[in-house]
Amino acid sequence: GCPTFSDHSARSAKHKMERFLHPGRLCAATVYAPAQFGPAPLCLFDLMAPSAEAGQSLPQLLATGSLLSVDPDRIMLKKIVLTGHPFRVHKRK
Repeated sequence: GCPTFSDHSARSAKHKMERFLHPGRLCAATVYAPAQFGPAPLCLFDLMAPSAEAGQSLPQLLATGSLLSVDPDRIMLKKIVLTGHPFRVHKRK
């Protein structure tokens, strides 16, 4: 599956979710994968569109890094903006 990106801050236990991988910024990618114990080097690849002469997809290197930890309790926060008006408000008299 696709990785979920979030910022990596050592000061906090909660990490802000990112929509995509920002170039030049530190980022953590969370995936469901077989357990791997660090330190382990990682490479993130993306398949490009098929080339004209070869007719097959070639992998493109997107990012490199290392394994932080195997943490099933990592908290990622997604910020959403609610719009509109309340439909029903219950008030006590």
